[in-house]
Amino acid sequence: MKLIVDMNLSPDVVPVLLEAGHEAIHWSTIGRPDAPDTEILAWAVNHEAVVMTLDHDFTDLVITGRLNLPSIVLIQVKWSLIDDLMPGIIRALAAHAEALRQGAIVVVDPLRQRVRLLDFSEG
Repeated sequence: MKLIVDMNLSPDVVPVLLEAGHEAIHWSTIGRPDAPDTEILAWAVNHEAVVMTLDHDFTDLVITGRLNLPSIVLIQVKWSLIDDLMPGIIRALAAHAEALRQGAIVVVDPLRQRVRLLDFSEG
């Protein structure tokens, strides 16, 4: 799975994702650190990538914009605890791979994972 890791996550998560077989890149290597979330979303759509973030603004933008893509992996944990949650994140990516390909928000926290499919098609 192709992932764009948001600025609010450490670049140190990228090697963990790569080791798990994902194609991952940290935003800091391709874009401005102060880029608006809309720019990151547009990049993700253009490159068929899933956005991994701690920032609820991404989910808000996807829902209010009625966007079916990009998918979002929203991590709900203090950034300092992200290393402890990485095995759960890797499992969530595998468990929800099809939903993420189709368009979904996957929320991962230390206790559970939740999935909301994005389907704003008319009809």
